Amino acid sequence: MRVWALLLVAQLEGDRTRAVEPLVALLADPLPDARADAAEALGIIGPPAAAALPALERLLSETSSHARENAKKAIAAIRGESNDQCQG
Repeated sequence: MRVWALLLVAQLEGDRTRAVEPLVALLADPLPDARADAAEALGIIGPPAAAALPALERLLSETSSHARENAKKAIAAIRGESNDQCQG
């Protein structure tokens, strides 16, 4: 439930940076789907979520392919790259 709430916050207009810190914390959640959803939300926020890059980069070695792919997409979105440019 908390991930869905944060996904909604990430999609709101205005200052979404307040959602970054709790989303970064969710990147360490024991549930792979929670980590994947948090990464997706950070990608939606985009460049204002730059503080999440180190945690997202750690997810690139994630065993869950869903979390790994969402982290890859989020990194590209935060860096302002297309998904094709992110080779991580």
